[in-house]
Amino acid sequence: MDRVPVTQVAVPVLGGTPRRSVKSYWDGSIKWATAKDVASSKGRFLTDTAERITEEGLSNSAAKILPKGTVVITARGTVGAMPSPQLR
Repeated sequence: MDRVPVTQVAVPVLGGTPRRSVKSYWDGSIKWATAKDVASSKGRFLTDTAERITEEGLSNSAAKILPKGTVVITARGTVGAMPSPQLR
């Protein structure tokens, strides 16, 4: 089997957390997945998150909404954990 860079088979999406110091960015209706959510997931799918952001937080950050079924690979704290988000 040939080895190829991950960028040949996947699109990395990194960063994007809205500023936590801006209260109006948080406690909205958009589920915000973190490595902690991935680590505590009970199975292959991520169905809920501990935190949520607002439309304002989404618009004023590099955050992105990923499609249902996207494979998520964590890079902090839980390196390699891979549940698939089923958030919407």
